[in-house]
Amino acid sequence: MSHTTGKLQQVLAELLQDEVNHLTKFWGMGMWLYPDAAEQLSRWA
Repeated sequence: MSHTTGKLQQVLAELLQDEVNHLTKFWGMGMWLYPDAAEQLSRWA
């Protein structure tokens, strides 16, 4: 059972790393496309 848990943790860690990578890329692209978006969002708050 410990082998299964280790493999499962490895798969989950890889998925998490991929998700963080994608979110970082989309955030960077969004900031590039809409450079004043953060300023506009802060006005609404």
